[in-house]
Amino acid sequence: MAEATDKVIVISGASRGIGRGIARVFAGPGATVYVVGRTGASGARRRAGEAELPGTIENVADEVTAAGGRGLPVLCDMADDRQIAALFERIRRESGHVDVLVNNAALIHEDMLKRARFWEKAIDLADIIAVGLRCHYVATHHAVPLMIGRRNGLIVNVSFYGGARMHDPAYYACKAGLDAFAATASADLATVGLAIVSLWPGIVSTERVQGLAEVIPELKAQLPTFESPEFVGRVIAALHADPALSSLSGKTLIAAELAHRYQFKDTGGRDPVSYRGVFGVPHPANDLDPGEKV
Repeated sequence: MAEATDKVIVISGASRGIGRGIARVFAGPGATVYVVGRTGASGARRRAGEAELPGTIENVADEVTAAGGRGLPVLCDMADDRQIAALFERIRRESGHVDVLVNNAALIHEDMLKRARFWEKAIDLADIIAVGLRCHYVATHHAVPLMIGRRNGLIVNVSFYGGARMHDPAYYACKAGLDAFAATASADLATVGLAIVSLWPGIVSTERVQGLAEVIPELKAQLPTFESPEFVGRVIAALHADPALSSLSGKTLIAAELAHRYQFKDTGGRDPVSYRGVFGVPHPANDLDPGEKV
């Protein structure tokens, strides 16, 4: 569990998967975690073709509160600029500041893994870009005024290996945009003492992956090697606690490599591996220098 004293953490896409794992890591005394998503107790607000997955913002907020923190569920469609603005206005009124913003919202479309060329899939896959890129720019725009003056204020874009070629091109266009956003926004953020990074987890054992594993035997056999959602949260917590955080701002970072840097392992003592030799490397300008990867 991350140490927390009057910390405010905002996590989009937090009703399940990586977002839920991050919320569970930051839960603890003194932590207020805004659990943001579109899946609430009253049902999900899904778009055409969007996968139906378990989990609600209320469930995750309850987990945070049970762990000693203050979990606050917020129903918010991250594709709607007005709802994002309302989210941060609520945070301003209730908490007055933000310490960590995790840009994690994503659209999981049923056609993403479909074996077809992209123009033969549903045009709705373009919504991945609106939900997974534009919304994070808008969220960061509203969050920064609430972060100025906070020690080690951190913005994390949850991205992915650009050369993995496991999903639709819209997915990778979105993730590449997040990497570029972190790289170019870092200069402005440095003027107010804030850091932004783009983070590449490995393959994470989310509800979606676990569901696919039930029908894909080869995937099920690999499940024990995948990262837990909490592993990603531990990486972000370690980043936030790093006195040298400012030196990492603008970088595209690989979660498994950061675990080696901060000397911790995943659940059960597992040691996740970096896929840089398999799925590609960050842009050279945004990658860590060789000596910084350990």
